[in-house]
Amino acid sequence: MTRIYKAKPVTSRIRRSAFGDPGPWGVACSGVIFLTLAICLSGGLAAEPATPATIAARIDAEVRAYLEARPELAGADHNIETGRLDARFRKECPTALEIFLPQGYRLQGKTTIGVRCPAPETWTIYVPAQVHVYGDVVVLALPAARGAPIPGSALRVERRDLGTLAAGALQDPAAAVGMLPRRALPQGAVLRAAMLEAAPLVRRGQQVTIQAEITGLSVKSAGEALADGSQGELVRVRNLLTNKVITAIVMAPGEVRVPL
Repeated sequence: MTRIYKAKPVTSRIRRSAFGDPGPWGVACSGVIFLTLAICLSGGLAAEPATPATIAARIDAEVRAYLEARPELAGADHNIETGRLDARFRKECPTALEIFLPQGYRLQGKTTIGVRCPAPETWTIYVPAQVHVYGDVVVLALPAARGAPIPGSALRVERRDLGTLAAGALQDPAAAVGMLPRRALPQGAVLRAAMLEAAPLVRRGQQVTIQAEITGLSVKSAGEALADGSQGELVRVRNLLTNKVITAIVMAPGEVRVPL
């Protein structure tokens, strides 16, 4: 509670000095003294209430700090944009804000960041943001036909905003050389793993060598592939000696191995 003391007029105690009559300044000075005394006794002036502008600035700063601290962005070439807060939002939070990434959102491209005030009045808002992460991606320098191996001369590397691309964009040209497009691709297409498949090392109807290990011994026999297969894939093979159909792993061109 602020105490207010009655002050006697100071002018009645001010004597005439060599500078002449104090005049009205004596009253003014007494007012200043009285105001200073009242402020000291009341604990100082009250803090100004937060405005929508200062509230928005605080939220924006904390959202940016949260994003900059994420390990996914450490060392990455990136840029962060945050959306404007609704000018009608006027809720303050005297405690530390809790910043979080809502479930189902990612830290690239257009996203949403949650801001929660835990106490004394609990509230949560969601701030739109866009995180630009730039990186090298593999791009077709020439059109690619379906099923035709991609040569290294048909590839180039470009700097792109990864957040605007579908997941799985290739960043190393070596991962695309010799691969087969699953469909025809135009010049300038950003290559993704899902667009490509490995070239078959065995073809349906091709005679292959079947390798098997029995009690430490390596046994080889002739077989016929019943389907196309790339390296590491399982294919059905007919053993030409026994006429039995087995499942084997494609190891190399024209070679399969029976798994143990």
